[in-house]
Amino acid sequence: MDPYLLRKGKAEISLKNSAKGVVRIRALDVNGAVLAEIPFRESKGSVIFTADTDQYGAMAYELLRIP
Repeated sequence: MDPYLLRKGKAEISLKNSAKGVVRIRALDVNGAVLAEIPFRESKGSVIFTADTDQYGAMAYELLRIP
């Protein structure tokens, strides 16, 4: 299998969230395996977190809402 190249970078992501429930955000690797829980904050009906490829090498993020 060829290695994956990942550019280091950071972005603050804000998503509208008006639904009820507990939010969890997890960093995922290229195969979808969980790397880590990601800290976030909620403000004015939005969920805000920082996507940082340098910290975990995440290729994707999973946002869960648990009722």
